[in-house]
Amino acid sequence: MSLTDAMSFTNSAGIVLIEESDMKIKMITAVLCVLFSLGACEDGTSGNADGDNDSSIENTDQNPPGDLVINEIVAKSSTEADWVELYNQSAEDMDISNYQLMDSKDTEAYIIPAGTIISGGDYLVFERDKTGENSFAFGLSSEDAVRLIDDDGEVVDSTNWVDGEAPEDKSWGRSPDGTGGFKTLLAPSKGSANQDNCGDGYIDAGEECDTDNLNGISCESMGFDSGVLRCDGNCALDFSQCVYSSNEVTINEVVVKSTDEAGERLPDWIELYNPGDTTNISGWIIKDSNDGNVYQIAESTFIEPGGYLVFEYDESGVNGFDFGLGSADSVRLYNRLEELLSETSWEENQVPDGASWGRIPDGTGDFKVLENITKASANIE
Repeated sequence: MSLTDAMSFTNSAGIVLIEESDMKIKMITAVLCVLFSLGACEDGTSGNADGDNDSSIENTDQNPPGDLVINEIVAKSSTEADWVELYNQSAEDMDISNYQLMDSKDTEAYIIPAGTIISGGDYLVFERDKTGENSFAFGLSSEDAVRLIDDDGEVVDSTNWVDGEAPEDKSWGRSPDGTGGFKTLLAPSKGSANQDNCGDGYIDAGEECDTDNLNGISCESMGFDSGVLRCDGNCALDFSQCVYSSNEVTINEVVVKSTDEAGERLPDWIELYNPGDTTNISGWIIKDSNDGNVYQIAESTFIEPGGYLVFEYDESGVNGFDFGLGSADSVRLYNRLEELLSETSWEENQVPDGASWGRIPDGTGDFKVLENITKASANIE
């Protein structure tokens, strides 16, 4: 049967087919679906038979932006609330009454109030308001999305980011402003044109480096034995090609709980020991048994040959680690490449009050309970 025959047959005999045989209907329908590439037409339904919305977010890096775009977002800031910036690239004012802002979830939406106008060539910023009265109530996560939906329910613009692309005190925005793809921007520019100086060879505010300009820093100056220091696309130093020949610094002694003569509890502390050459431990990491508890050692921190270095608990996290050590816990030491160098663990009540958990001999021995606490000096039984 030709395509013309099939069309003539169904047009002229459609009612007769219904009376004669449901099987014939299904056969003819199947032929038409193949010929016209109609997709899933069985029973007259679409391919999304359950009626659920597809909530996948397409990054606008892959879609040409229109006149109204999401231009910049801040998902984490030490000084202000999350915010979303819209930009009207056209010369005409736009009425965005009843438009919606949404994150990656379909259950949360902020409806932009009636009478909201964004002028031609202007920016409009929405800051998070937990009450939802004045702006969006949902928080933006380290891995999330933002969608702008018009009053007809159509997606005007959207962007999504993964962990690390919108870090604290930096933004996720278009470069160039308004028309470009999204990238990490080191200097948020709320309500104004996006600033992206990364790549110009000059080290600007928020940049650790820029292209080949490493600010005089090398793998060796940062305590590595060798390797090539690089500058990544976000103008941050990339230590992945720096190499340690050896890592001899080790956890040497830990105090979980101790008290002074008046019975007041003293801060927990962790002692490192270096049996080798002078080592730069800048950027090294100390954790307990919880991966979320992280203390990063400050820049320009060195430990001399045969030297001891003690880190104490500090609730603020400024002068020491801000997590307490439990009666059953562990301590782990990582270098700047996040390689595990040293670790120790103790069981519930294994380390009594007034004692420490340390190595005998220093640096190489097994851990045991030490009745004599020897902070920043050689361990003794």
